[in-house]
Amino acid sequence: NRGAGFSEENRSPEVGLDVSRASARAGAPMTLSAHVRDDGTVSAARVTGFSTAGLLAGLHVRWVLYRGPAPVRFEPSRSPVPGGRGGVATTRATFTAPGDYVIRALADDGALFGTGDIAVDVMGERNDDWRISSNLRQSTETTDAARSTERRRPCAG
Repeated sequence: NRGAGFSEENRSPEVGLDVSRASARAGAPMTLSAHVRDDGTVSAARVTGFSTAGLLAGLHVRWVLYRGPAPVRFEPSRSPVPGGRGGVATTRATFTAPGDYVIRALADDGALFGTGDIAVDVMGERNDDWRISSNLRQSTETTDAARSTERRRPCAG
């Protein structure tokens, strides 16, 4: 992933998430966890000629908004993986607006990276959220259409 000079034996970290889809409420933090496994061949601290300024040395996960209608706050945005070869990295994500999001966990061993995605359906802060209102409106329209169809059916007999 990061160019020449790294061991050919090194493999990208593997990322597993507890779920592939989740629901959240805007403004309320939710915990996300990534299960990461790595071969331990390379770490950012051992890479020569590569500046690690501002980066976590060793295996870590960076949490990013891959797709979505509004910013997401991650605390922390980078999580070290205990032990350096595998473990669980967690963050708390706070969504700023309702909508459909994809959050990416990017596991980095200093040379290669692996990713895992989770789709999050975020509802509004209140019960009168736009999705609920939209679903009720669709439900009412479907019920009205069904009643209209029932009136048009010929009577059996």
